[in-house]
Amino acid sequence: MYFNIKLYRCQLQLHQNIDKKVVYQTLKSPAIEMIAGLNFNI
Repeated sequence: MYFNIKLYRCQLQLHQNIDKKVVYQTLKSPAIEMIAGLNFNI
């Protein structure tokens, strides 16, 4: 049982790290920067 909990936490941590990377890459993409720039200019 304890092993399963550790494994679950490890997987959860991996998912959180992947989510952060995906969000960061999306924010850094040129299209998103252009859209954000347009929204801020209005």
